[in-house]
Amino acid sequence: MHPGTLVTFAIYLVAMLAVGVYFFRRTGTLEDYLLGGRGLNPWIGGVLLAAILAAIMSTIDSQLLVSSSSVTEDLYARLFRKTASQAELVWVGRCAVVVITAVAAFIALDREGAVLGLVRYAWGGLGASFGPVVVFTLFWRRTSMWAPWPAWSPGP
Repeated sequence: MHPGTLVTFAIYLVAMLAVGVYFFRRTGTLEDYLLGGRGLNPWIGGVLLAAILAAIMSTIDSQLLVSSSSVTEDLYARLFRKTASQAELVWVGRCAVVVITAVAAFIALDREGAVLGLVRYAWGGLGASFGPVVVFTLFWRRTSMWAPWPAWSPGP
């Protein structure tokens, strides 16, 4: 693909995001911007909303798969039944998916936003400890392999 095409596409995306921020601040909801007809064409808003939902579903799918296999292989097969058959492990994995989904749905009912606050705090700590190290690694040639330790030693 030609670099000019990429630059044009990037400029279009930045402009679309700027319009989105403007309407989001005026209306206060993302739904009004995407589907309300005030910001984007409803067809484009629908495609963007479908892309967001596809990314969310892909992430949830991967997290459920990892959690289920961890419960099945690391807990059940190693601690409880070392001689479990493959069919039994499949059923344990399926039951683990159902239980993990139920627990996640229960946690999602929290209207106070406690989970979001914890996630925000965790990402802030990661950014504070890893951010300067990444910037120095990219832009300063004298960064050695021992340079990150002072930034990471106090912890987030």
